[in-house]
Amino acid sequence: MFKSAATVLLGLVVCGLMLAPTSASAGIDRDNRCVRYAERYDVEQQTKFEVLFSKVVQGDRFFYGCAFSSEHARRLPGQSCCEVDVASGFQLQGRYMAYRSLNQEPAATQANDTLYVYDVNTGQIKVQEPAVPPVNTSNSTLISSIVVKANGSVAWIGGLQTGSGQVDYQVQIDDSTGTGPVTVDQGDDIAAASLGKASDGLSIYWMRGGVAKNASLQ
Repeated sequence: MFKSAATVLLGLVVCGLMLAPTSASAGIDRDNRCVRYAERYDVEQQTKFEVLFSKVVQGDRFFYGCAFSSEHARRLPGQSCCEVDVASGFQLQGRYMAYRSLNQEPAATQANDTLYVYDVNTGQIKVQEPAVPPVNTSNSTLISSIVVKANGSVAWIGGLQTGSGQVDYQVQIDDSTGTGPVTVDQGDDIAAASLGKASDGLSIYWMRGGVAKNASLQ
């Protein structure tokens, strides 16, 4: 039952995280290997630093990142066959890609999101965290909004399903202060898809109970 309901819920709250496909070669040397990779497959997003593309491998769609500086295409971590681990909700800044990976084993009633921040240039995972801090529960978790900066600092709204269609949301930050994930707000009245980055680039904002809130993101 959860899978069908979660598919609808997560599809709605993360739809704003995806961008329409763009040209892989705009402003980039066509001899760049990233361009050649992307032109062979499906371009999902592109910045002046990197391109995200996908291809189908034995019936499963996998996502790859390629930094124009390194010209090395890397399959993003947190993906597996048979739709057990599925990546989505991509945000690109600088050499980093932030996204969510939903894990659900076949016939399982529980599904859980994991947040990734991946350095496409080096192939290293900068951040790998659960949607919400670990709790002793069999309820499912989800990630509904993600913001990432060019230095790899990231914020996200994660949720824990508490039953009867209710979700307890948490706004979390993992930034350059090095303190690890910090929960800066929590409540079932947080707007799931409201997270954004302020124009100054130094803070984030979200809505809770119709009121705008903010926090620093270094």
